[in-house]
Amino acid sequence: MIACLWAPSLPLQALLRAEPELRGQAVAILEQGQVTAMTFAAARQEVRPGMTATAALAVCPHLTLRTPAREIVRAAAAALADVAYGFSPHVEAAEPGWIYFDASGLGRLHETAQDLQKAVLAAAQRVGLSVRVGIGSGKFAAKLRARWREVVVGVLPVEALEPSPEAASRLARWGVRKVADLAALAPPAVGRRLGEEGARLARRARAAIGGQTRGDDPLCPAPAPLRFEEAIELDWALYDVESLAFVVRGLLERLVARLHCRALAASALEVRLALDPRGMHEIQVPLRAPTRQVATMTTLVRLAVAAQPPDRGVTGIAIVARPAPPATDQLSLFDPVPPPPETLQATVARVEAIVGPGHVGSPQVLDSHRPDAQRLIPFAPPRTAAATAPAGPHKVVALRWLPPTEELDALAKVQGARVTAHAGPWRLSADWWREPFERDYYEVRTVSGAIYLVCRNLERWQVVGMFD
Repeated sequence: MIACLWAPSLPLQALLRAEPELRGQAVAILEQGQVTAMTFAAARQEVRPGMTATAALAVCPHLTLRTPAREIVRAAAAALADVAYGFSPHVEAAEPGWIYFDASGLGRLHETAQDLQKAVLAAAQRVGLSVRVGIGSGKFAAKLRARWREVVVGVLPVEALEPSPEAASRLARWGVRKVADLAALAPPAVGRRLGEEGARLARRARAAIGGQTRGDDPLCPAPAPLRFEEAIELDWALYDVESLAFVVRGLLERLVARLHCRALAASALEVRLALDPRGMHEIQVPLRAPTRQVATMTTLVRLAVAAQPPDRGVTGIAIVARPAPPATDQLSLFDPVPPPPETLQATVARVEAIVGPGHVGSPQVLDSHRPDAQRLIPFAPPRTAAATAPAGPHKVVALRWLPPTEELDALAKVQGARVTAHAGPWRLSADWWREPFERDYYEVRTVSGAIYLVCRNLERWQVVGMFD
């Protein structure tokens, strides 16, 4: 069983998908000086295909004439393919706006063909497209049902089989008006009179009516592409980050809708800004974990652009998402529910975008004799509940390492406060095979009651920690 998806007037739908504020308005697509597609509001004002721009504006003065950019149309075609790949891995992209996929084996998920059609229509609507769905035994039968919205193919006119003008004229002279009339004729007999095209038309008619796949073109699936890109061209240049973030949010919403069709998430973003009058500014936006949160990704892109601002106005934006399976978590029946990995890692990524890379993580103690030997590793909290602390009062003394600050005599005064008592020294010698590390450590208490950890390196005193 083959399913066919048809997106009528794909350039027009691509424009409305990229600029949803145009929905409900009189809009027409202009290609090579002529109108090729229009919205219902424009058609109601007598705008017709084939009109010139002057004629269309004469009948509808408030008509919006647009020629969508190739990037917008390409993204809409890719979104249509993503809808099909969400139902089957065997997908064939035919001419623009037409997609076929193998619907065999979907009966456990969708009991009837009508249920499958409703699911496909809902998935297409989520990515901003309006499609027609046809299901048949072969590609051509599915295409007929998608184009003509007829369950009974036999009542369709012969023109539905796409004959040439000469073949259509001869069939009309024979009195063959419907697909059922042509299916009643033997393909060899029709072929002797109309040649190869006649035999092909007869086989198509029989395949469409009788549910046969013989004579129909086979499905030629292609591997699913893993490139998700959305782009837009701006009518005027943008110079402030907030306006740029508003446009970026729309691009990310369309990207997330496509990723959702394929059960994927974004693990990294690549932002390309087209500059005025020419040039490109590229920014890499890493994500801590695969996510579909549009608000978080918009904030990260805005912060990344603010950290690396372009030197000129922005006339176009393209965002490429690196796909990855979404983060999952195995929960326990008896422990408290932890924050979802996607939400937690998105929060960490937003904090890192504010404080800078390399300043957020979990401390890890290194295998060294140096007391301050540590490093930051990516934040990954355990997914099990922490051990419950024993009941009863208890006290914990913690040493908080501080950036080393110089002191003249740490045994007499520390940070402007007089020292009342001290303990030490504790000599520490390590890393003699690399860079020798020799320190004398003291614990000192000031008149304010604060306790510091100080050290002496040759003739220099430093404050390196504080006890909390």
